[in-house]
Amino acid sequence: TEAAQFVITFEHDMAHAQTVAMNLGSAGSFDGLTQFAGNSTAVAREQDGYEAGNLSGVSVDGEGVLIGAFSNGIKKDIAALQVGLFNNPAGLQGVGGGYYAPSANSGGAVATQAMRSGAGSIHGGALEKSNADVATEFVNMIQAQNGFQANARTIRVATDILRELTSLIR
Repeated sequence: TEAAQFVITFEHDMAHAQTVAMNLGSAGSFDGLTQFAGNSTAVAREQDGYEAGNLSGVSVDGEGVLIGAFSNGIKKDIAALQVGLFNNPAGLQGVGGGYYAPSANSGGAVATQAMRSGAGSIHGGALEKSNADVATEFVNMIQAQNGFQANARTIRVATDILRELTSLIR
């Protein structure tokens, strides 16, 4: 009978391919791969990986690097955010809602990473000041103030009525 052989070739490095051949032997004989009863001598000397984990959170550091936090306690860099720089930032055209678009006066955007080439830092989870519409926020504040004043007047009137009732009873 012909011997069975199993061959695996690993090509993680094209210059040094690694081939593992297992001679399974001939059927009915012990001329190939065998395992007899006895204690195993296989020993794991060191761990070369991490236990399985799922992405449980994401944060951004000052240089714009997205850091993934995994359920196994490992934190890994996932990606890097790009920042656009303009030759003339004052030439950007406002398009409403705190957003801006490039114009002929501002020039095109030059992509870079935060904290490089004159770009500022990134603050993860923070709202940029230019995204807040000041006029809308003032209107909201005035409406809240008017509501507070109306409620204060209602309480004052109720207090006056209770005072009058108390004086009528005496």
